[in-house]
Amino acid sequence: MWAISKVKEIGKAAFRRNYWKAVLIAAIVSIVVSGASSSSGTSITKSITNSMDSSNASVDGYLYDDSDSLFDEFEDDFENDLDFDDDGLYYYNDYNNDYDFGNDPSATAGLMAFIGAFLVVFIIIFVVVLAIAIAIDVLIYNPLEVGGCRFFLENLKNPSAVREMAWAFDTNYKNVIKVMFFRDLYTVLWTLLLIVPGIIKAYEYRMIPYLMAENPNMSKEEAFARSRYLMDGNKWNAFVFDLSFIGWYLLAAIPFVGLLWVHPYKQSANAALYDAIRITKQQNMYGQNMNPNGFQQNMNQNGFQQNMNVTPEQPVQTDVQPEENSTETEQTEHSSDAENQIFVDET
Repeated sequence: MWAISKVKEIGKAAFRRNYWKAVLIAAIVSIVVSGASSSSGTSITKSITNSMDSSNASVDGYLYDDSDSLFDEFEDDFENDLDFDDDGLYYYNDYNNDYDFGNDPSATAGLMAFIGAFLVVFIIIFVVVLAIAIAIDVLIYNPLEVGGCRFFLENLKNPSAVREMAWAFDTNYKNVIKVMFFRDLYTVLWTLLLIVPGIIKAYEYRMIPYLMAENPNMSKEEAFARSRYLMDGNKWNAFVFDLSFIGWYLLAAIPFVGLLWVHPYKQSANAALYDAIRITKQQNMYGQNMNPNGFQQNMNQNGFQQNMNVTPEQPVQTDVQPEENSTETEQTEHSSDAENQIFVDET
């Protein structure tokens, strides 16, 4: 079983070994994410503001001036122009010309038309900005996320190169964006159902970017199945692992601390977490003596154990002499008999 402290130690060591490149990669990912979200929000806000300021609403001959805000004009109406008649209805005074708001249908129709037009413009702007944000996320950010995962995975073994960040754009790009798009889609759908299932599914799909970073040809079904297998029994531990960085997240509020330490440290630790869970799963399946590739340690390519202090078996001692010795003995006996016969004849 992997330990949180050990995983964080491995991630920190790998991050410090290739510090500036890790900081650069983490900064690129962070800027892309925050830049996309902030630009979308800013665009919506600016568009709504411009539409409100530039729209001239003509209600009963009154024209709103572009130089004043809508709120100020409405406030002036209540303070200076609107009064009650005998029936308790509001009426509008425009240079001593009385227009009854309560009984004039054209005034109400004009106001409703303005509100309807404003809502239509707002919905169109919202849909367009949302579509642009989704396109940026699917086509740019997700491949960059996979490239960042590959960088930090490779960096666990040897110092990785910055070019790994763009690796997904050159390696089965279509399959990568497809798998990552369905990851985001399923997570959003589960979150819309209920927040807690959405969080659980987010942890269940957590290893998909690392799986795609190792094998971009992996199908969607296989990527989801493997991520579920890796996170089975590890969701809570991974949640506790994330909670252990709360102190670092608070320090990230200090300028440049998050950029120069917290974000790259966390991403390196995430890669170490994936590697630890993968090794643990392989050990549970094949045995304890497993290396990351699933092969037994201390084994050569022919399957024979190396560095084993095994005393060779001693040959079994028997009283049976080799056949050659038996033959020599028989020949010696025949020679002795012949010599004895000759000795007898001579006598």
